[in-house]
Amino acid sequence: MTATPFYLPITALSPVYDTTGEEKYSALLGKVNCLEQELKAAHSTEQQLARLCEQVSQENEQLNEFIASIAHEMNNPLQVASSFISYLLQERAGDISGTQHDYLTAATAGVKQAQVLLQDLLCDSQLGRLQLDVDLKPVDLRKVVRETFNQFSLLGQTSHTTLVGCNLEGPECMVLGAENRLQQILVNFLTNAFKFSPAGSQVIVELRQVEDNYRVEIIDQGPGIRLENQALIFERRFQVKDTAGIYRTGFGLGLSITRELVELQGGSSGVESEIGQGSRFWFSLPGIPGQP
Repeated sequence: MTATPFYLPITALSPVYDTTGEEKYSALLGKVNCLEQELKAAHSTEQQLARLCEQVSQENEQLNEFIASIAHEMNNPLQVASSFISYLLQERAGDISGTQHDYLTAATAGVKQAQVLLQDLLCDSQLGRLQLDVDLKPVDLRKVVRETFNQFSLLGQTSHTTLVGCNLEGPECMVLGAENRLQQILVNFLTNAFKFSPAGSQVIVELRQVEDNYRVEIIDQGPGIRLENQALIFERRFQVKDTAGIYRTGFGLGLSITRELVELQGGSSGVESEIGQGSRFWFSLPGIPGQP
């Protein structure tokens, strides 16, 4: 008896060529084509992003150069004004009265504020290009704080705010820093305090030693800062709204640059504040070993 051959259909062996195999194949092929298109689109988008990043970088560099140029140009007339005020205070042009001396001192503080604003703009452009540097030398921090305080005493009166100094007289507090940068830090903190201080309030400037460091505190009686904003206020161009929800005038550069300058001199800075209780801004620098 001859056996009858048995043939198994190929569709029974292959999952592709079953009754719905063609449909599955077409569906998979469609997905593959879609993925290829998405990959091509992603690659094109990546190239576009790279070109945009390069363009933004170039334009940002041009902007920083422009800001630096403007800051330098505007500083020249301010320097001239500052020099002539200094000559008058030294009575090189003749005797001046006590009232005239006070007015000229207040004018000096105003010019200093404008110069520091330009310095902030210049520092901001230099930070963008990683070019900011400081020339560190032994400096008497107490002397710098006292001189800046004296310049701003009358300026506080014009804003109906009393400036109070604590521990500004006494022995030297020697730190390794740059005197002009220390002045810039103090002016930024004081300007910020005056900006948010209500009429009839006080701004306190205190210098004290904390272990091996010298700490300067600027204490105001303003509206205070919310906890979630206290870390953000040192970010570049961040501004806090007042109690009415309105931004105060300014570029939002002062505090961010202040922190950078403090760190470049080996120090640290921060703020302590509660809503309705005012703010305490501070910076601390290590004292020079062996110095009083």
